[in-house]
Amino acid sequence: MPACLRPLLLFLWLAAPTAFAGSAPLAALFADYDTAYLELNPHDATSRGDARFDDRLEDGISPAYLGRESKVVGTFLARLDAIDRSTLSPREQVSADTFHFTLELLRDRHAGGFARAQSLMPMSQFNGMHIELPQLGSGSGIQPFVSTDDHRRWLARAGQWPAWADQAIANMRSGMKEGVVLPRVVAERLLPQLAAHVVDAPEKSVFWGPVAKLPATAEGKALEAQYRELISARIVPTYRKLRDFVASEYLPATRASVGRSALPKGAEWYALDIRQHTTLRRDAEQIHAIGLEQVKLLHAEMESVRDRLGYKGDLKTFFAAVREDPRWLFADEKTALAAFSDMKSRVRGQLPTLFGRLPKADYEVRPVEAYRAASAAGGSYQRPDAAGKRPGVFYLNTSDLSRTPTFELVSLSLHEAEPGHHFQNALAVENTDLPGFQRFGWVTAFGEGWALYAETLGKPMGLYDDPAQYLGYLHNRLFRAIRLVVDTGMHAKGWSRQQSIDYIIANSPNSEADATAETERYIAWPGQALAYLSGALEIQRLREESAATLGPRFDLRGFHDEALVDGIVPLEVLGAKISRWTEAQSGTHPAR
Repeated sequence: MPACLRPLLLFLWLAAPTAFAGSAPLAALFADYDTAYLELNPHDATSRGDARFDDRLEDGISPAYLGRESKVVGTFLARLDAIDRSTLSPREQVSADTFHFTLELLRDRHAGGFARAQSLMPMSQFNGMHIELPQLGSGSGIQPFVSTDDHRRWLARAGQWPAWADQAIANMRSGMKEGVVLPRVVAERLLPQLAAHVVDAPEKSVFWGPVAKLPATAEGKALEAQYRELISARIVPTYRKLRDFVASEYLPATRASVGRSALPKGAEWYALDIRQHTTLRRDAEQIHAIGLEQVKLLHAEMESVRDRLGYKGDLKTFFAAVREDPRWLFADEKTALAAFSDMKSRVRGQLPTLFGRLPKADYEVRPVEAYRAASAAGGSYQRPDAAGKRPGVFYLNTSDLSRTPTFELVSLSLHEAEPGHHFQNALAVENTDLPGFQRFGWVTAFGEGWALYAETLGKPMGLYDDPAQYLGYLHNRLFRAIRLVVDTGMHAKGWSRQQSIDYIIANSPNSEADATAETERYIAWPGQALAYLSGALEIQRLREESAATLGPRFDLRGFHDEALVDGIVPLEVLGAKISRWTEAQSGTHPAR
């Protein structure tokens, strides 16, 4: 998934007002919401190249913030409900339905007390300001450091870090009293992340990175002194304070359980997690059953690949052999980065056969930064900015190359870059007719579902003719099927951490280290892992239904363009618009 998405705001990553090509009432509603939202969430403005709030650190967790957010959601839901749907065009209905779905989820999180409950657990090894701050302040992220005013805005923003940490500690203490605390294993993973920023000299800090961008002038020297004071007096002491609090006070109060269901109203909370991350009306039992069925189907397919690769024995023996075979390891970081960079040209030449619309934005392949590599996924993505100044970034985790075997080269590249995350995100960002929440938003089931579906497109491109790369495709898909089983297992069926690890090892080529890291990810982020295969299966289902209806009139390029033209949307909204498109292609319904 694109990196650093906060759990409470996965659906509403908006930017400055955009030229929405729709009716005046709807356009005014979306523009007003953009403004209100950015006042609450200034980092999202920065991510779009809007510098108006670059001096503000995002809150996200204080009672005052939650109260303002709840009020904004209620106000704009009421305004949306007052608009007569019969006056809207099909495209406007897509936007209205997407907007309603996302606001409704936030409303339900507040109404159920889950927005507040989440704020009592403001950090995990995947989410939290302790991770986001260095991503902003390293000098290589979304925060600009071009002008001296840029530096001043960052110094002001980072100066608010101690206040955020104090609020986080207060929230966690409230959680300790109310029984809303992190699982112990998640809290343990926080400690090295916090300790990494406790350095004995400013020059050793990742936050020193922007200093290299300062001008060699008196003004630059003065700003360098301010950086030194910021890091020494505010950033480092605050990370030390958080680390000491977690180690000495919070860790003893954490829980041995790992599932969402162990928390107050946990079953209801997890049901909302499922709704948020799949955007489908399914419960944990249904998803668990789908996962088991998909694991069985993929195991059968992997048996044929085993034979083609010359391995012997049952699947368990095959998985163990693959894990231990050194031929599937990249020699070093340089080799791995070069291989993934080379995939760009191999894929791009074939994209016009599958898509009518292609993005303009380029992407780069970079290694994950050292300070977050230990808990980062094998691959992740950061979208380009709207101004075309910053390319997309495909981050490859090279800290442990055994986690990214060579046979995953094709599938991982298709997922993170083109025609996966980069392709989908760049097309959305470049479509200025869309409202902000469709251009810059994030619906996990659509975004991750599309990226996993994009992996299937390696077949028509001939990229899986190599049985090793087809193994990688099956491995990654199997991994997503296993997620349906273990995420629901832990958060709804009472599975332990060890049960999840054992299931992953027994049913996939993943190592114990990989199985452990992934299990702990699911513990920290309930429901998020359900999005991938849920989304991919739904997109595939819609494609097959459309193809069956249209027969020889079905155009795969047209289907793909229609799936992506409206930016980020919930799967239920996608299904409705694909149905309209299919009817239009068949001549039974007017084209929009």
